[in-house]
Amino acid sequence: MIYNELLQRGTDDFPFELYLVDAMHPRYEMSLHWHSELELIRVIDGQLTVFLDGRARLLTAGEGVIVNSETVHGASPRDCVYECIVFN
Repeated sequence: MIYNELLQRGTDDFPFELYLVDAMHPRYEMSLHWHSELELIRVIDGQLTVFLDGRARLLTAGEGVIVNSETVHGASPRDCVYECIVFN
């Protein structure tokens, strides 16, 4: 199921949200979703398969991807720590 992620990002004065995601994070496996904000995803350790508009790309430590506005995306980690920043 693909859904529109409607979340408040930071504050009105600072509309950014940073997520540090490891195996203990409740959203470790990133379900397919989209939102109007941009998102940067960077792998800190391990491997992360990122899905962008139906295409898969394997990222390893030190690599990242920019997710454009309204792009359907998700990710499947494998022994991974990654971070995401979501912003207008």
